[in-house]
Amino acid sequence: MKKIFTDNMNEDNLTIPLISVIITTYNYAVFLPVAIESVLNQSYPRFEIIVIDDGSIDNTRCVSENFAGIKYFYQENKGVSAARNTGILKSSGTYVVFLDGDDWLEENALNVNAAELANNPQLAFVSGNYFFLRAESASAKAITVKVTDNHYKKLLECNYIGMLAAVMFQRWVFDELRYDECLKTCEDYDLYLNIARKYPVYHHQKFIATYNFHKKSLSHNYLAMINSIYSVIKKQGPFLRNTSEVIAYNKGLNQWKEYHCLECYRMYTSRKPFAVFKNRVDILIFLKYNPALFLKLLKADINKLFSVDFIKNNFTYRKI
Repeated sequence: MKKIFTDNMNEDNLTIPLISVIITTYNYAVFLPVAIESVLNQSYPRFEIIVIDDGSIDNTRCVSENFAGIKYFYQENKGVSAARNTGILKSSGTYVVFLDGDDWLEENALNVNAAELANNPQLAFVSGNYFFLRAESASAKAITVKVTDNHYKKLLECNYIGMLAAVMFQRWVFDELRYDECLKTCEDYDLYLNIARKYPVYHHQKFIATYNFHKKSLSHNYLAMINSIYSVIKKQGPFLRNTSEVIAYNKGLNQWKEYHCLECYRMYTSRKPFAVFKNRVDILIFLKYNPALFLKLLKADINKLFSVDFIKNNFTYRKI
């Protein structure tokens, strides 16, 4: 039985801004119903749901079409940036929200962000806090960041927004800017920087969405993300306007490098010795951004290889 979705287009709410919720998905059929339901359960009276299927080979189409009224579009796999740009073209809302097919919105999320934009029409986008849920964990972690001013400078230092679904954009932003389809990761961070450099934005303290972190999540690939983040921040270099922005820019480059190299180091130290040698690209990125940490990883692997526990677990003792 299909679930019914209506836009509540009655005379009383025709003047209420339409919100376009663009759900991009690639082989996330198992997660997609939760994402869609989280939008359908919103109390905001006027929204449209657009599902952009970026070349899935699972039953994403079937899942999407089980919800009547949803606009479903399939395209050959081009990456998430292209999928979101397609969603923009297919949408007609005054406000725009992007939701990944494996995440979900919190209760009243659309109301909260829409109210901020309605009361402050000069804002290009508004963002809130979010919950971070690891697949193996029973409870979500609340991610809170307080930013009161200099949002562009803060974004140069770090991506304080953290989750795209926690953002609501003004439609007019996309008359000028779109997602960079050359980027395979960090495309949202790139967009935030380009917008915040030109227009006022705002971050509040209410919780808007939940980020579902699992084995298929793109952000697991820490070292690959360093290259993307570096290219994203480097693009801002020619536009820096003062010393404080230059300082924030350099701080951001160093912080991102340290964070992702350290996360990757932790990942490899939890695996069998010398697992890093199965990935030539990771070795090259390690050597480029933090060769000292790579040497530390090799030393840790050597120690692990000759540890008593490793020998016991991986070698069989047999009398001659």
